[in-house]
Amino acid sequence: LRQAPGLKVATTTFQKPSTKLTWMVIGLAAVLLMVAASMGAWWLKHRVAPVRASTRTIAVLPLQNIKHDSESEFLSYALADEIANALTYARSLDIRPSASTQKYGNAEADPAKAGIELGVNTVVVGHFLRQDKMVHVTVEAVDVKNNKVIWTGAFTAPADSLNALRKQMAKKVKEELVPALGIAREAVEDK
Repeated sequence: LRQAPGLKVATTTFQKPSTKLTWMVIGLAAVLLMVAASMGAWWLKHRVAPVRASTRTIAVLPLQNIKHDSESEFLSYALADEIANALTYARSLDIRPSASTQKYGNAEADPAKAGIELGVNTVVVGHFLRQDKMVHVTVEAVDVKNNKVIWTGAFTAPADSLNALRKQMAKKVKEELVPALGIAREAVEDK
């Protein structure tokens, strides 16, 4: 029929498709796929993670050295790390790492402001004094939202027996601070 004079083919239904059109469709599909993938990656990166009501977040700030003696300065971070370590036994508690709290090691650190900056519910602050071969430590937990103290603790131990101080702090944190945060004792691991 195609060779008959005067006849035109009115349909292209059974003709071979254009390769140019095929490559254009493939290219358009690739561009759309890349746009969708980049938008999905952006959304995953910028989405706000839902806050679980059962999760409590806490930061332990370096303790203040009342006497400002350089011989005891290491205790500022060591005591804060011991408290944070004792809090890790509470499974439903998220503790900020000490690297993110070190900048609050000065005496002017406001617990509520630090808590907001760190994105936590509770901030643990305190101070210590090394005097007459004894170390005296006072710690308090501050509810960031209400800016009020929800727990206080005091510890005393010989300066040459910091291990006794560490054990005393761990025991009080597990038995008193964790319940003050609203975490049941059953949710605390024994290690």
